[in-house]
Amino acid sequence: MTSTFAQGSSSDKEQIRTYCLMCGTRCPVICTVDKGTFTKVIPDKEHPLGGTFCVKGAAAPEFVYDPMRLKYPMKRTNPKSATDPGWVRISWDEALDTIARKLVGIRERYGAESVVFYRPALGGSASADYQPWLQRLVSAFGSPNYAKTTHICNWHKDVGSKYTYGVGIPEPDYENSGSILIWGTNPNNTDIRHAVGIEKGLKNGAKLVIVDPRHIQLTPKADIHMLVRPGTDLALALGLINQVITNQLYDREFVLRWTNAPFLIRKDTQKLLTEEEISGVSQGTRYLGWDSKTRKLIAYDPKTVSYSRLDSAAQTLPTQEIEPSLDYEVTVQLIDGRSVKCVTVFKALREMVADFTPQLVAKSTGIPANLITEAARVLSASRPLSYYTYNGLEQHTDAMQINRAVCILYGLIGDFDQRGGNVIYPDIPLNAIAGFDLLPPGAREKRLGAKDRPLSPSGASMRDAAVSAYAIYEAILNEKPYPVKGFVSFGGNLIVSNGDTILGAKSLENLEFYVHVDLYENPTSKYADILLPAASSWETETIGKWEVRDIGHIQARRKVVAPEYERRGDIQIIFELAVRLGLGDKFFDGNVEKAFDYMLSPTGKNSADIRGSSMGVTFPLSPTYKKYRELDKVKKVPIGFETPTRLFEIYSSTFEKFGYDPLPRYKAPPERLRETKKFPLLLTAFKPVQFTHGSYRSIPSLRKQFPEPLSFVHPKTAKQMNVQDGDWVEIRTEMGSVKARLRCDDGIIEGVVFGQEGWWQGCEQLGIPSYNAFDSSGSNLNVIINNKLIDPVSGSVAMRGIPCTLAKTSVTA
Repeated sequence: MTSTFAQGSSSDKEQIRTYCLMCGTRCPVICTVDKGTFTKVIPDKEHPLGGTFCVKGAAAPEFVYDPMRLKYPMKRTNPKSATDPGWVRISWDEALDTIARKLVGIRERYGAESVVFYRPALGGSASADYQPWLQRLVSAFGSPNYAKTTHICNWHKDVGSKYTYGVGIPEPDYENSGSILIWGTNPNNTDIRHAVGIEKGLKNGAKLVIVDPRHIQLTPKADIHMLVRPGTDLALALGLINQVITNQLYDREFVLRWTNAPFLIRKDTQKLLTEEEISGVSQGTRYLGWDSKTRKLIAYDPKTVSYSRLDSAAQTLPTQEIEPSLDYEVTVQLIDGRSVKCVTVFKALREMVADFTPQLVAKSTGIPANLITEAARVLSASRPLSYYTYNGLEQHTDAMQINRAVCILYGLIGDFDQRGGNVIYPDIPLNAIAGFDLLPPGAREKRLGAKDRPLSPSGASMRDAAVSAYAIYEAILNEKPYPVKGFVSFGGNLIVSNGDTILGAKSLENLEFYVHVDLYENPTSKYADILLPAASSWETETIGKWEVRDIGHIQARRKVVAPEYERRGDIQIIFELAVRLGLGDKFFDGNVEKAFDYMLSPTGKNSADIRGSSMGVTFPLSPTYKKYRELDKVKKVPIGFETPTRLFEIYSSTFEKFGYDPLPRYKAPPERLRETKKFPLLLTAFKPVQFTHGSYRSIPSLRKQFPEPLSFVHPKTAKQMNVQDGDWVEIRTEMGSVKARLRCDDGIIEGVVFGQEGWWQGCEQLGIPSYNAFDSSGSNLNVIINNKLIDPVSGSVAMRGIPCTLAKTSVTA
């Protein structure tokens, strides 16, 4: 299944086209195999999606032959409280039979929900290709509990944005943008393809605005860089909205016609006014506004995505006959005779952000007032605007409302789903394989966290749902809301990737049965009962698909070399386990090729077709713009947005329904997230390009580039704390302390400490030992992160903007 295409190559040397999964970008690459040994990786510049590459991909051969990788299936012989698990080698048959028997036994005694399945983040691992098959296994097994780190990684932008847009954040069309807003993300380190797109946009004349507490690679090319204090992003977003509204920089036509800004809000209940409340007649839920022409109430009907007069059955668009008022207050008489004051959503928003002047926002965020004013002007004047956010906005106690505020800011400017803005591009049609329909009725309601946070990643209405680490710990230790007895992890490092590592370790120690599949033994898998050696993405084959703007692509990820020892690919393990669990009929009788053929059938291709092309198959996509304006082919009314009102929701009707503030109203941070005399600084984090979370620190070429855990502060902050560049320092929060080497950098905001999560792995070939992931002698940042400080809507954990202090230490990590 490999392809030798390089002319003049010897019979001992092959060049194989495939794609890299050292992170989630999937860069097309060419791999060299010399006499059976994987020796080199270069970017495939001839590929339709090729050209990008990073240092992790270049280090792939070292990764494949890393002596620290797992080699054989093993089982525990010592108690979980022991330092040494006492691993003993076993066969694959024994391992899989044991796993199936244990999981079925737990399901019979406690229910399928008592088994939790886990995978690592798609952007920071090779899980992108196997995750839908794992989801299918979870659903077929009957458990609603599929755990990920999405609540602290990407959920708000990719799913939470649906509460405003009806979809997750659409793909930025950087190349055709007039301005670009990058907020809380460093594309060069997290998604090189975004960085390339931004560079193209800048060459075409786009303006660039960056919001980040530290200089990033794109900063020298930015027109404005706002160095924001971690934890104050909501104040900044509201301040920018204030400027857009105050200076009338918004797109009036879009806001008036395609958002619910004209809807009336009752001042007494803060709910949207409906027709039934004034007439007693229900024609479905119709929302009321005020017609500026006739000075009468008008009704908006989501069924027709249009307004009409209350005295007319005719449904007409807001043309010359009807013009909804945007900024208005009126007193309305209800059917029971009471009079209530009402304001439009737009007026309520304007009044809500009125206090967020540039001067006030400057005090809380640390950003000069003139930069805030100028940023609003640049983003509104240099259209179309595209934007992107990531981890920097995902890890706060107000993360969901930050997302709402940024979405509203973008909606006011009016470039949603248009060329040069954020565009909803078409997908390649495939048969769904995640198997959500296989989950038994009522199972979703049992999902951990579903009742506490119904609109969170674990909400019962979510199909691609995820439960959080802290909910798992509670269910294991306190059996609330029910006991969790089994845990199955395909990759990942649960207790190092989430806050409160110590509590996580205690939880896993109390599990009845835990199986872990991975490339390495890590601090989490130390507690496993069965440990299985995974083959890497360079040693396995699968078929993956991805879309980049107007190009869709399906390609076989070719095996570069065969796996050594007894390693097996994740998909192979999933299918074999499914058969042993009696789920073979849900897994194509264990035939992976049949499964891929089923997945691909809507494209008219099969797995043989895809493998027959060394670079895969490209599916040109034909994007259209402003699809919300298009008419439904059957109903002949505008498609609108996929929200309850069929409009871009400035006022979230879903939030109101579930008791959350329907506008992103600012609330002061919890007292435990405010600086004190004891903890005068704020802790945040960044990701080095050499690693993804806790992975790849055992690779010599990467570790040489970044040999030690580093902590960055501004030189003035270092002087304030009586520490110097190069010192080993102790970073302390209310939860405890960890250590890191200090670096001073005048390109970051004062009063902030930048650390990195994921430090535990040693590098055997360089003689660097592992770090202790469980106490103050190590550098695991999540030891000092409190899982109890969470967003009430999404359940995100405050992992940034944490009060901390710094002190020099004489003991290195």
